[in-house]
Amino acid sequence: MRLRVRLSIVALAAGVAAASLAGPLDAQVRFRGVGDPDLDALLLRFIAGGDYTLLVSDSTLAPGDTMAGPVLVLGARFSVAGHVAGDLVAVEANVFVRPTGSVGGEVWNVGGGFYPSDQATIDGRVRDHPLAPYRVERDRDLYVVRGFAHESAFLPDGLYGVSIPTYDRVDGVSVPVGARVVLPPLGRIRPTAGGRVVYRSERGAWDGGGFLELARGRATLRLGAERATVTPDRWIRSDHFNSAAFLFAGNDLRDYYRSDLYYARFELARGSGGWDVTPFVEARREDASRLRAGDPWSLFGPDSVRPNRGVVAAPVMSGIAGLVAAWSEGRSALALAAEVELGAPSEDGSVECAPPGCRPTATPEVLALFAQEETFTRLTVDGSWESPGLASHTLRAGWHVQAPLDGGTLPPRRWSHVGGPATLPTLADAERQGDRVVLVRTGYGVPLPVALPILGPPEVEITHVFGAAWTEGGDDRLDQNLGLRLRFSLGWVRVTTDPTDFGEEVVVDFGIEASL
Repeated sequence: MRLRVRLSIVALAAGVAAASLAGPLDAQVRFRGVGDPDLDALLLRFIAGGDYTLLVSDSTLAPGDTMAGPVLVLGARFSVAGHVAGDLVAVEANVFVRPTGSVGGEVWNVGGGFYPSDQATIDGRVRDHPLAPYRVERDRDLYVVRGFAHESAFLPDGLYGVSIPTYDRVDGVSVPVGARVVLPPLGRIRPTAGGRVVYRSERGAWDGGGFLELARGRATLRLGAERATVTPDRWIRSDHFNSAAFLFAGNDLRDYYRSDLYYARFELARGSGGWDVTPFVEARREDASRLRAGDPWSLFGPDSVRPNRGVVAAPVMSGIAGLVAAWSEGRSALALAAEVELGAPSEDGSVECAPPGCRPTATPEVLALFAQEETFTRLTVDGSWESPGLASHTLRAGWHVQAPLDGGTLPPRRWSHVGGPATLPTLADAERQGDRVVLVRTGYGVPLPVALPILGPPEVEITHVFGAAWTEGGDDRLDQNLGLRLRFSLGWVRVTTDPTDFGEEVVVDFGIEASL
């Protein structure tokens, strides 16, 4: 039996220490102006009701404490480590729901930030509208929630225009700086223009782009252009999970290429009966070029850095149709994203791959084929499901599927992989690669009837993962992993093995989820 121990994923949730919980205020709240029609109706009804707890200064609801809802947070930071017994509405505020926190009703984030822990409990629907055109104004004891869709406004991204940086083996530290300008309305159309620049420390390069967005009701048209670092592997784990994993363990599970992208996207948001569904169509032109893997610093990383996959330097024209959907009711929730891409080269290209800067993961014949890329059709489906099990247990599932619909081969820039701590821990990082990818995760969590100091309430979760990545005519066998994970509010420890060869190789890894 082989035993491997490693640090695999570290997740850092941004935040700062908050003040103690403020009590209800003897203040008046009024709504003025015009924002989004649906949100205007919600805010008018909520504020007119008057039966809510008002928070206007940074506050913390401690573990074990309960606050009677509904709660209205205006222009402040609210950290929920206890229980909010009702709805939670936040306007131009930042709300953090900690692993021990719970909300007994719906959550509405209007023009602010909403940051829930994966282990938090939210019984109702979550309506997250971080870019909604609202602000909070104060005149002594009068607080005004103002919609400014009919006004010009300058809205910087993140904190004073600086968004949370990312860190990877190609760009090093990437620091995005950007803003949006809400323009005066054109009849019933609300235009917004925005842009950003990004500094890449490892390459000493500047990227960026801009967009123009036209919104009417629930319909939105966005036109944009940007130069960016692109990865087909974002489904494996999010930007900031990946950044933390690379910073601490030198574990970057993505391949990258550089893209000059021009696009037009139209989407129409719909909602009914617990569902939020947004179908969309998009036309784009993408001009790719390879990126060499650098050697940024990491705390416990390996001596060498995994190189990138090669790409074909040929502009591709694509049409994409898809939808993003979410449903929730009580403790049950479904998230789904699906798209079909029809692409074709606009001219012949050449293979760009020169080890050690990148590696050809396809045969020379396949790479040569895509020096003259043919038309391709790609289907991608991602999703997650969570529902109650027996008693207070939780059943979880997630999946990622990608394949060409025409039976051909996708361009190398659309390939992905499985293998490594975020997919199949008993395989080496990116061990299996190709344009056809399947990964399905299931888990069954059982909370333990104890509460540990600092670590919080633990949960034991049985996990099963199976997946594969391959090319046409290649090895399409499914690899499996069976695991046992002990989860805490600050992280987890996991033991994984291959059930088809039980105990031959055992991987022990752990992750940290810290709120700083």
